[in-house]
Amino acid sequence: MRKKTLDFVSLGIIVMLVISGCGRNLSSNRHEINAAFTINNKVTTARQNDAAQVVVKPPTSTTTSLNIGTTTKTDDWQVYRDELSGIEFKYQPYWKKATHGIAGDLAEQKIVKLSLFNNYNSSQKEALPLLNISIYGADRKFNSFEKDVAGVFLKKQKINNVEMSVYKKESYFGTGYSSLIKLKNGNFLLIKIDQIKSNGESIKIFNQIISTVRFI
Repeated sequence: MRKKTLDFVSLGIIVMLVISGCGRNLSSNRHEINAAFTINNKVTTARQNDAAQVVVKPPTSTTTSLNIGTTTKTDDWQVYRDELSGIEFKYQPYWKKATHGIAGDLAEQKIVKLSLFNNYNSSQKEALPLLNISIYGADRKFNSFEKDVAGVFLKKQKINNVEMSVYKKESYFGTGYSSLIKLKNGNFLLIKIDQIKSNGESIKIFNQIISTVRFI
């Protein structure tokens, strides 16, 4: 009787050990599976993060680019040449002398010379595109120049060994771009395109003109 009791006890112990071992194995397997899922989640998250970091930058708007890219034929263009100031550049054939333009006294504004042109071929109705060519005296103070005349400073650049400051100004009548150049005699040349509704067209016309500027 005692032997049978011991056999039952031994059998129970063995069964318990087997169950305990299987439980550990199952627990271990569950842990490994969980770990695997955790790793996969991390890998997935890392991949998602990597994908999020590879952001496709929006293309730079061509409407704000001021780079001189293409060569323009200027054989039939008009020529602005100032021997005293030692500067020359060309402008498109469609610009015609304007009958109106700047208000106020030129001498008071330190403007030595002023030439205004309108594009009468333009389809704009509210205001005709304006080309403003001004030579300011060397004593002209440009403290308020950016705000009053040229607008916001964009950058400095050199074209044909001519250094210039480029500005942009927006108004109800359209977008304008200006180039301010210090001349050899100390005066300043302002070339300004203004009152063009299309920003892209304004940049195109401006770039074409300033690409022809040179000292003489």
